[in-house]
Amino acid sequence: MPQIFKRGYAADWTLERVARLSPQEIKRLRENAERLNEPAVVALCDQALKDARRALHKAPASASGNR
Repeated sequence: MPQIFKRGYAADWTLERVARLSPQEIKRLRENAERLNEPAVVALCDQALKDARRALHKAPASASGNR
């Protein structure tokens, strides 16, 4: 039976790469990493989601009068 998921690609993921994904994609990546027992990728996903939430809360409100 051919192997569909190749091992060893976890090292290809960096926090910067994960952070470029949408929150939905990060969640999906995290689920897959958990299923494939890749704790380093799970940790990167957790950090990227945490950073994204933090950035969302710190984002300045747009001024409605500036056009």
